[in-house]
Amino acid sequence: MAQGLRALGHEVHAPSLSGHSYGGMVITGAADRQSGRVGHRVYLGAACPCDGESLHDHAFAMIDQARQTMRQVGGSEAVLEPAPGFAAFFGVIDPVHAA
Repeated sequence: MAQGLRALGHEVHAPSLSGHSYGGMVITGAADRQSGRVGHRVYLGAACPCDGESLHDHAFAMIDQARQTMRQVGGSEAVLEPAPGFAAFFGVIDPVHAA
């Protein structure tokens, strides 16, 4: 996107990065690698890892719980059912919105 804006004659100095869900891991990594070139980070219902943390480290309990609910559908497709409390991991705490 920054390259496209530059092609139109616009300068991009410190863009903000936004990420949803796993995108929080992505923007954290990008900001870490380009710290002097990134403005703000915006996490929208996203994983927000600490330094050196992977999604597995960050959400092991949720990942482990999801593995426990795997099942076969049609004899071949593995399906992960939403686990109780899964919506809260993404900041959704109102039961009406979590359903």
